[in-house]
Amino acid sequence: AYLQEKFIVNIKQGDSVSVSSLFFHDKMVKGTVASIGQRIVEIPEKFRKIPEVKIYGIEVFISIPQNNPFYQKEITRVKPLNE
Repeated sequence: AYLQEKFIVNIKQGDSVSVSSLFFHDKMVKGTVASIGQRIVEIPEKFRKIPEVKIYGIEVFISIPQNNPFYQKEITRVKPLNE
């Protein structure tokens, strides 16, 4: 996952999150924040609302069950479980 640098989010390693498909709303699993990147990176084009406009943020690595329902490279939405 990527967090845009303009958003202030208190997330830390070990936090629980829900991971759901952006297009198939019945697909959802619980995940855990495995690690958080230490530097600002360019967010890949496929995650931008306007592909031509570069945006930056930090990478957040989420651990989900190996037998999850998602397709490889499926776009998902990650939310803290306390929302």
